[in-house]
Amino acid sequence: MCSGWCSRTVILAACCLFLALSGCGYSANLSAASSLNSLQVSPSTVDFGAVPIGQMANTVVSMLNRGARAVEVSQLSVAGQTFSVASQNQLPITISPGEAYNVKVGFKPSAGTSYSGKLNAIDSSSRTVGESVLSGSGVAANANASGTPTLYVSSSNLAFGSVTVGSSLTLPVTLASIGSAPVTISSISIGGAGFSVSGATFPMTLSQHSAVTLNLSFTPVSASTVTGMLTINSNSSTGTTNYINMIGTGSASTTGALLTMSSNYLSFGNVPLGSRATLPVTLTSTGSGALTISSASLGGSGYSLSGASFPLTLNPQQSVTLQINFSPQSAGTWTGTLILNSNSSINPTAYINMAGTGVAAGSPQLSVSPTSLSFGDVTVGSNPTLNVMLTSTGSSPVTVNSAAISGGGFTLSGASFPVTLNPQQAVSLSIQFAPASAGASTGKLVISSSSATVTVSLSGTGSSGQHQVNLSWSAPTNSPVAVSGYNIYRATGSSSSYQLLNSAINTQTAYVDSAVASGTTYRYYVTSVGSSGMESAPSNSFSVAIP
Repeated sequence: MCSGWCSRTVILAACCLFLALSGCGYSANLSAASSLNSLQVSPSTVDFGAVPIGQMANTVVSMLNRGARAVEVSQLSVAGQTFSVASQNQLPITISPGEAYNVKVGFKPSAGTSYSGKLNAIDSSSRTVGESVLSGSGVAANANASGTPTLYVSSSNLAFGSVTVGSSLTLPVTLASIGSAPVTISSISIGGAGFSVSGATFPMTLSQHSAVTLNLSFTPVSASTVTGMLTINSNSSTGTTNYINMIGTGSASTTGALLTMSSNYLSFGNVPLGSRATLPVTLTSTGSGALTISSASLGGSGYSLSGASFPLTLNPQQSVTLQINFSPQSAGTWTGTLILNSNSSINPTAYINMAGTGVAAGSPQLSVSPTSLSFGDVTVGSNPTLNVMLTSTGSSPVTVNSAAISGGGFTLSGASFPVTLNPQQAVSLSIQFAPASAGASTGKLVISSSSATVTVSLSGTGSSGQHQVNLSWSAPTNSPVAVSGYNIYRATGSSSSYQLLNSAINTQTAYVDSAVASGTTYRYYVTSVGSSGMESAPSNSFSVAIP
């Protein structure tokens, strides 16, 4: 339990510095570089921009394992109103070194106001191994004058992070017509080495409240950082030209053979008995030497494999696509595993986990996401809200009979029961936590339906509301000149202007910023100062959202 001054700690590394930032709610031992989170989250800050009230905007957050050991993500926690994540039913998921896991994040504003939140990836020991700060605002769908075309662009900045030379990473951008007249996109153009766009042809006219998704890809050709820009020309009343800035870093291929899989988890969802569902997995040789896959063994009832025979040798940049089939023989959830043995320099034994559910024709099925909510530290007197989505995923309507909540400070709103949901129809429940005093609280939400009874666990901690940000870093070990001290810089909100915090050179490898305000996001970086007064390049920045 946290009271008084509290902290949450994250490490970043750049320019020979290890920078740790903390905000209210959590703490960790960051005395050495080995405690670095091994998941690189890209983008680390997601701004959905202005989204019409009641409409859903989606984006993808990529989590790349840059460590030497596999990371198991057991929970994706979304803090903040109206934000959601669509990958809970796939968890837990193991991310092998060099592999990425993509998370679909949604934003559906319920009022004309600004929202902020955070996506946390949590491992089996309840440790946060990756996070992304979320923001967005709601606007009235009919706020524009009659006959006014207005174009909405889901993001103006895309960070692809580190991508192995020769491989690709794709991120989506949504273009939507939110005005009172159709919007015409006359053309788009893209610049920057290694960047490309697909998903639509132009010119294109979007009718009112319709949208199109563009796929922006980064395929680095060399080990360097590259910037690019997508230019969108339209007749939008908010400006005839929109820009999307892009940045990505090419990383050198691993020496020798290296196996890269398009996915290490396959979710077949609900499959009617007597039918078959098929999903592809692409295996690519991304190293500098030939990759030999000596064997592929598949375990699990109802699963089969086609598309290749083993042993199989792939030259660099060559790939093969396997077809994984799931044919349930009886109702219920069935899991399976594909084991690949190869001469890969990383993970010579690779695993692809699978799950699918056999359902009888016409059977109702209710999906609840997420099945646990953590509000973290909440200042006494405030009342944040998180959402639980109920979705009919079967082949016939499901009736939700009741939803009962218990636990100090937790309340439920958003729907009346009983309610019947047709296939693929969904309803959102709003869970509010308003602590009356400092201390930890737990509760549960019990949802009863014609399909099953599901329990969502609830937790949160009331805090006194005082906040500070504690920064610490390790001194450079390979600096060519003596380091006299450090300068600490901070930017507030969405501003790109950083201000120097310390009035004199800071000679310690730590700094406390107590001049922070609740509900505000800050970004920090640190530079080292040599004996001649010259500063190093800045460390990479990191955002801290004060509750």
